[in-house]
Amino acid sequence: MASKNSIREDMNSVSWPLIKYTKLVGTRLEIPVSSEQTMVIIYNKNRCYLSIMFNSSTLEEFSLAVNPRPTMRSKEKDIFVQVSSANGTTLTRFRIKFATLSDHASFVEFVSFFVKVLPPSNMNTSSDFSQPLSVHARFFKNKNTTTN
Repeated sequence: MASKNSIREDMNSVSWPLIKYTKLVGTRLEIPVSSEQTMVIIYNKNRCYLSIMFNSSTLEEFSLAVNPRPTMRSKEKDIFVQVSSANGTTLTRFRIKFATLSDHASFVEFVSFFVKVLPPSNMNTSSDFSQPLSVHARFFKNKNTTTN
């Protein structure tokens, strides 16, 4: 049996170990993983779904095959994910952290076949999903008040 700290693949799925999950919409929820716990992101090949699993509980589950596709941003060992409905309503926003840069890179390479993984950006309000709009608005207002 493969270690819980390595990438696993079988006929129906591929999984990568995670060390933290943070829900960024609604009530903020942060779940770090201790040594006796397991958290993984699993790609289900039959359903074209990604699932975030913590021990035996599903924290998130969404399709990579529907439109609009999820928005993903990558920063160091983190992936920020936003899933929206067809009318633009945010269904979920969360951040996951990989234990190693190699696991992160492997996941980004894999998921890039389905969605574009964007670099972090401070140019618009949807870039860092953890920052409220007001923080970005103040930042840009202050940046634009300089004189030439």
